[in-house]
Amino acid sequence: MSTGEVQSHRELERRARRQELLARASAALNRSLDPSAELQELARAVVPELADLSTVHVLHRPVAPGTEPPLPVITDRVAVAGVPGITLAPRLTGLRWDGNGDPMTAAIRRGELLRQPMPAAGTPSWAQKTGTVATFSDGLSQVVVAPVIVDGLVVAVVSFLLHHTRPTWSEDDLQALGQIARYAGIALEHGLIYQATRASALVLQRSLLTEPPTVPGLRICARYRPAGRDEVGGDWYDAFQRGPDQLAVVIGDVVGHDITAAAAMGHLRATVRGLALDRDEGPAAILDRLSKVNSGLGITPFATLLYANLTRTGDRWTMRWASAGHPPPLLATAGGAQLLTGGHRYRPGTHPDAAAHRG
Repeated sequence: MSTGEVQSHRELERRARRQELLARASAALNRSLDPSAELQELARAVVPELADLSTVHVLHRPVAPGTEPPLPVITDRVAVAGVPGITLAPRLTGLRWDGNGDPMTAAIRRGELLRQPMPAAGTPSWAQKTGTVATFSDGLSQVVVAPVIVDGLVVAVVSFLLHHTRPTWSEDDLQALGQIARYAGIALEHGLIYQATRASALVLQRSLLTEPPTVPGLRICARYRPAGRDEVGGDWYDAFQRGPDQLAVVIGDVVGHDITAAAAMGHLRATVRGLALDRDEGPAAILDRLSKVNSGLGITPFATLLYANLTRTGDRWTMRWASAGHPPPLLATAGGAQLLTGGHRYRPGTHPDAAAHRG
């Protein structure tokens, strides 16, 4: 094989590795709704193929690219990856960049990817001011930075560093690094959309989880404790009076953890209230009518619900309940606790019989 053929073969291999790297980075965007996790995956994707150290800094205040930013530029380092032997400090917050030759400010001023000049010897002054000296004591001397732009504003800066013993980046390498920066923008945009949607769903859900009514002779307490950290979903509880001596209690769950689930929850909650107050009938009949309304309007195909009606006679309360796929109620007394398994679980749309528990 001639020298030219060897070089051509190596070039093909190198390009194949670049494409594989970019494919891994692109796939990282679909693994999580958490932008921090996506950015961490992007940082890892370029090490060691294109960098010995990769970081992502998110700006406290987004600014227009290609302009002079208000100083100091304040960032949080939210992602970092490096080869073995490189000092990887924990998450750094509130780093202040004064614009005196530092890479963060330079990336914003330039508005596009650039090579950041580094001193031939010693530690740059901006590294001393920002507490990142340890990074450069590991022999990292080549830096490329790129602004991450979302909706026309620089929201973050990614940096890529090489050890002084490694050859510098080629033009193809720089194009790949620029693509990684664009992927970072997609990750942050995903995060902004997700956070806005989650916030709306959370407001909607909490607006529906109202305080239970005050009923003489009863003490009603409600607790909602999300199983996941997102706190948003289609779970709900409700209690409302059907008359002076009747109280309805509802617990339901719409499948999902987003604004769609929260909206479906709101529709079902309002429908249950309307059906329960429309006429005097038992829990089974109410759930049957709810099933027909849900099916006719297409509110949600996946939901479970338990409806109980408490009726007072003198100083005693009688509870009748029916369940559509939901776990049975738990009766807790001074003598212990037990599940009320005598109830009927049924598929919505059928005609169940209600179970009664008298207390």
